[in-house]
This record gives sequence, C-alpha cells and structure tokens, in this order.
Amino acid sequence: MGHKFSAILIFLVGYSSAASVHLLSNSLTTDEFQNTVTTHGSFKDRATDTTTSTSTTPVDIHHQRSTINLTQTLQGNQSEAVCKINEKPLNLLEIKQMHTFLEKSLKKNVLNYTLSPVTKPGDNYNFMLQSLEVKLLQNDSFEIDTLKLVCKTPAGVSISSSHSKQFSNEMHFYSVIVPAIELFEQNANVPKTERIDAFVRYFGARLSLDSNVESADGDAVILLENAKSLNFACLGRRDKFDKEQVLAILKRLAKLHALTIAMRRLEPTMFYSKVDPHLHTRYNGSFLETLINITDKFANKLPITFPNMTIETQNTIKTQLNNSKEYLRNRSISSAPDTPYTTFYHRDLWVKNIMIKKGGHSKQSIQVKILDFQAYDYDSFAFDLTFFVFYNAQIEDLQMNFKLFIEYYHSEFFNTMRLVDCSIDDYTYEKMWHEIKDKAKLNLLKLYLYLAFDQIEILKNNEVAANGTDFYLDQPTPEIILNRWKCINDLYIENGFI
Repeated sequence: MGHKFSAILIFLVGYSSAASVHLLSNSLTTDEFQNTVTTHGSFKDRATDTTTSTSTTPVDIHHQRSTINLTQTLQGNQSEAVCKINEKPLNLLEIKQMHTFLEKSLKKNVLNYTLSPVTKPGDNYNFMLQSLEVKLLQNDSFEIDTLKLVCKTPAGVSISSSHSKQFSNEMHFYSVIVPAIELFEQNANVPKTERIDAFVRYFGARLSLDSNVESADGDAVILLENAKSLNFACLGRRDKFDKEQVLAILKRLAKLHALTIAMRRLEPTMFYSKVDPHLHTRYNGSFLETLINITDKFANKLPITFPNMTIETQNTIKTQLNNSKEYLRNRSISSAPDTPYTTFYHRDLWVKNIMIKKGGHSKQSIQVKILDFQAYDYDSFAFDLTFFVFYNAQIEDLQMNFKLFIEYYHSEFFNTMRLVDCSIDDYTYEKMWHEIKDKAKLNLLKLYLYLAFDQIEILKNNEVAANGTDFYLDQPTPEIILNRWKCINDLYIENGFI
C-alpha cells in the first residue's frame, strides 16, 4: 500500500526485514502465566504510567485448554517494558507509550503485543506499516482474546509538513468521514445489505504524544484492522484486476461517490462540518512541476513509439496534456467548486491500495477494501472512475468491457442516489457520460504519468544502471507498458476522449 507518486519518484529504500519484536509488560503473557504466581504493575509500559501499590487479588483465567492461577496486581508499582528481539536485522520503529495507547484505543487490558514489519521496499515511502497482534484480557470473563491489527506510523523520527498532512488526512478519514457516511446511511434508512462496506475497521489514532498538538509528528499512530488476517489480499504490483474484480470495486467506488454527493445535497450541515473540511488536499507546486516534467518526457516519445498515429491525433493529445497541466496548477492553489459531480476523490486508486477477498467467481462474492486515504481531494467522480478503469483493468477486459464498466458504475451510483431519496435529475447516463468525457480528457496526463512511473520502476528493478529518471525514460518502453499505452490511446479515440 502506498502513495505511488512519492514512492517511485524518489527511488525508495523499503523495509524488508523479517524480524519481529515482542513487547510485554512485567505482568503477563500466555506463555509465562504458567510460571507466574504474583505479578506487579498495572499493565503499563512507561514510567509515566504510575499507580500506587496496595493489594492483590487472585483471578482464574481460562485460555484455550489451560487454566492458570494468577495473582493480578490491581494497584501496583510502575513497571517497565520488556523487549525481546530476535537476532535477525530489525527494521522496526520504536512506538513510544504504545501499551498505554493500545489500552486507551481498545478500552481493554492489554497483556502483551507483538510487532512485525509489513511494508516491503517501495510499498510505503512516507510511512511504515507493522502488523500487531494484541493479547487482551476480557474484563468480565477474564478470558484472553487475540486481536490482529495493523499500525501505521511515520517512517522516521522527524516528519515533513506534507507527510504530516497526509497522516492527518488518513486519521480524519477513518475517525470523521467514515462515521459521517455511516450516520448518513442510517438516517436515510439504507438497508444494511446495501450500505458501503469498503473500509477496514478503525480502532484509534493519535497525532502526537502531546494532546495539544494539532498536526502529526514522529509519534503519530493509526490502528486499523488487519485485513490480511481476514483473507483479504492485494495483487502484485504488475498485476491487474479481472472483469469481476473490476465490477466489485466499481460498486464500492460508486457508492462512495454517490453518498458524498447525496450528503452534501440532503444534509449540508453534516457534510460541511464533518466531511468538507478534510477534503481539500493540494499538490506542492514544485512537486507538481516535477510530475509534469516526468509526463512530458514520457509523452515526447509518442511519435517514435506510435509511428502510425496521425499528426492531428498527436497534436490533440499534446493540447489535452497542456490543458491537464493548467487544470492541476489551478487545483494546487484553489479547490474545485461545487458541481453536481464533485465528490470524494481518492486520487490514488491502483492495485496496491485495494484489497480483495474472493468468495467465488461472481462480483457479488468478491469483497473489497479500499486503502491509503492519505491524499484524497474534492473533485469530479469521473477522475477516480476513468483512472481506475484505464489503469487497473486487465487489457483484454478493458478492450472488451469498457462501456460495460461505465454502465455498471452508473447503475450502482444511480441506485445509491435513489436509496437515499436524493434527486436524480443530474445523474442520467447521458449527463454522467458527458461529465466522464470532459474529465477523461483532463485525466490523460495522470494516466501517462503512471505509465512513466511503471517504466522507471520496471527498468530499475531490472538493474539497469542509471543516474536518474531521465535515463529510465530515455530507454525503449517495455512491452507491458507499451500495450497499455496503446490500449488507452485506442479507447480514448474510440470513445471521443481525443
């Protein structure tokens, strides 16, 4: 999972260690219960977490087939964390006051937790993902439960202002925007079977150890459900979604877009107080110009790569790319205005930011989780839709089913608007197709940019010696990219986007 712009642009160095760290308080782990009669501490892991010692109470705890007699300190001395680290190279970041944070977020006694790295090289440049297995003591039954989570933290002690903004975006998405969407569905009496189910469960977050800080720093943490433990999986970086997977994802995307628009129209107070304040993320100007330069370098190869393309078509593409540049430059200084079609814009929908769970071969049996809400924005639904379909569908399915994909998205969007009793006058297929054609022209630059990223990544992974991006972009275009580039150009021409 990760924001592809940063990941490819800076040729990241990732985290590949298989090491894990086992952190526990002086109190208890299931393995050590057998040998422990009296424990001291109140399941805290920092000297700042202090209580006063007075008495102990024996408790019987049943875990699996074991019955353990434990004397648990209700009010004990302050305790320190014990850290057990294996001998393999360790690429884990220290998470300060993690035990306290877990108990506050989960609202249960935490016995111990185990961390291990998740991110692979290039997967998540700005942040680090670690899997987290937490042992919890149930307050009523004194049974021990295991909770499998993922924690997301900055990938270093210091954090830039742009990365801080990205982290805050993700926290606000799960803590504010998702609850607002769920409340809106509930208020509209949307049947539970028809409600959006595209997000992993959120357990808690912090921006800093300082509760007065309003921006994320190096101690920021987000706790999310570990979808992998529920048999969700991402495709490989070079893989693409098949027809049924595309349709399953489009169903969730259409619901997200439609619900945001409907909330703005039907419950504007909720939208403008809960959702809108977090939607407006802008590119850094210099970063945007770097992306534009990469795209120009890639697009300049059009005449050589496609010698049979007419001069007229080449000139039209050049004009549309220039229009895209101006549009993005305007969006870097001002937000998109409200229109019938402006909505939540994920902005980075590719295979590593979407997890699927196969229950069968039909779209109804495929479950979907959309990830990485770091750089979302506010703009037309057509930007997410056209980028996702053109970049992520298998080429054969894209060639055969492009119109089917658009029609299916529209049917799900339209149905969602009717479920919440929102006016559908602006959302006929003809009107939405007009919006799609208009925004697809502006989205061509982004599609070319991601193809350029792919070329850089493929050649870099093939260990071609280089000094920078220009070298990779000057090389012949790999066939896998050439085929998609041709498919995009052909479908753009066929559907009147060029």
